[in-house]
Amino acid sequence: MASFTGQSEHKLDDKGRLFLPRRILDAVEDPEERHRFILMAGPDPCVYLLTVSAFRERYRNLKRDLRGHQDYVQVMRGLSRLLSEERLDGQGRLLIPPYLRDKAGLGRKVVVVGVFEMVEIWDAEAWNSDTMPAAEEAFHRHSGSFFNFGQSDDPDEGRP
Repeated sequence: MASFTGQSEHKLDDKGRLFLPRRILDAVEDPEERHRFILMAGPDPCVYLLTVSAFRERYRNLKRDLRGHQDYVQVMRGLSRLLSEERLDGQGRLLIPPYLRDKAGLGRKVVVVGVFEMVEIWDAEAWNSDTMPAAEEAFHRHSGSFFNFGQSDDPDEGRP
């Protein structure tokens, strides 16, 4: 499975196309998946980009979790309305459909952020003024767990 990291600023062209950064394409292990992506709206004001296989896995999990639930049909309608499968064009650009750009509030300047299993595409102003500072602050609050600062994960280590 792909692991996307880093961030970079880009400009959408007049048609709403984004040159997908090389680091994103290189992170996709299966060469067959490097040209087709799922774009979708979600809970944050950004456009999510997933590989087709990552989307299919999440879709299977959602179907399994909602099987028999009264909202199943409505959730499937909402999901299908909020996504688009797009292919890179011959120049390495990916079209972000207008309804997804509008839903995420994307302007011409965007920030592409790798978030491990997916990529987020944010309006540059929204990312730089609100989201990025909040994300960094949250990480710093919890970074001790990540860096472990010389502590073992084993709760019994050091006990007699």
